[in-house]
Amino acid sequence: LQMAAGVAGQGTITASGSGTLLQVGSSANSYVKVGYVGAASVSILAGATANLTGSLMVADQVTSTASVTVSGAGSSLTVSPFNGFGGGATIGSQGNGSLAVSAGATVTVDGMLIGSQPNGHGIVTVDGKGSTLTVAQTSGSSLFYVGDYGHGTLEVTGGGVVNAGGAYVGAKASGVGAVTIS
Repeated sequence: LQMAAGVAGQGTITASGSGTLLQVGSSANSYVKVGYVGAASVSILAGATANLTGSLMVADQVTSTASVTVSGAGSSLTVSPFNGFGGGATIGSQGNGSLAVSAGATVTVDGMLIGSQPNGHGIVTVDGKGSTLTVAQTSGSSLFYVGDYGHGTLEVTGGGVVNAGGAYVGAKASGVGAVTIS
């Protein structure tokens, strides 16, 4: 699935309400690209569930601006590997990308890069009691980079929780990372 595949392209997906399910991907080569070249947003709200198999990329190319919002108790986003491959999320690959987890929502991924390429800018916020980001290690090679080669920001506020086996902040020579916990 590629959203906003052209420079002038725009795309929006909203899943809202308990019992609502968004399910995408069936192989290790499956990608959900939110903002491939243009502008795009995905919102998982009010108890909805999104299950993605493969990999999630938010703001893939230099010209892209994209956001993913997961908000509300019972709302969840899970990015799973297929036969041990994929399952990771890249927020701000080469463009400007964001992931917001709030109001008791949960996000589970198998590895995360925030600001992965030199032009990439990514921000992840986890805000509010019960809001949880889990960077799992189901494929055995989980990476959690805040500012890999690009600029990455992680903000955990208002009782939000991040579960990870470890993290690299400003991982590579060009990487700039910032983490705020308050």
